[in-house]
Amino acid sequence: MREANKKFYRRFTYMEELCRQRGLNLGKLSFDEQNALWEEAKKVEG
Repeated sequence: MREANKKFYRRFTYMEELCRQRGLNLGKLSFDEQNALWEEAKKVEG
């Protein structure tokens, strides 16, 4: 369970960083936009 939490945290933190870099507000993105960022984070993590 701890590893799953760590993985989630890393991916979510990466999503937040992408938003900062792109000038986006994560809380205002649609589900589909957030999901696209999540998938991008998953690809980077491997």
